[in-house]
Amino acid sequence: MAPTATSASTSTGPLAFLTMLEKSTRKAYRSLLKRYLSHFYEQVEDLEAVATRYLREMVEKDLQDFFASQKEKKVPGLTLRQCQSVVRCWLMENDIELPAKF
Repeated sequence: MAPTATSASTSTGPLAFLTMLEKSTRKAYRSLLKRYLSHFYEQVEDLEAVATRYLREMVEKDLQDFFASQKEKKVPGLTLRQCQSVVRCWLMENDIELPAKF
């Protein structure tokens, strides 16, 4: 199960940087981001929510790949759990919450 996306305010969400751009540049960037995200998702009307979803899904896949590689290297379970805890805290500090299975 992938993390769930919630719509966040543009001033604090994954598109916050757009607020620093000129109006015409902001419009162009939004359009290009929408085009990019349309490659992965059918519905991108709520660009903020889709951007959040994309970032969270990519994080989950990266975590799965990382921990699978660590298990293949036979890293001890306690070390894996400690690493998982630190990574979870770091992501939460950056407003990315993971499902309980991690």
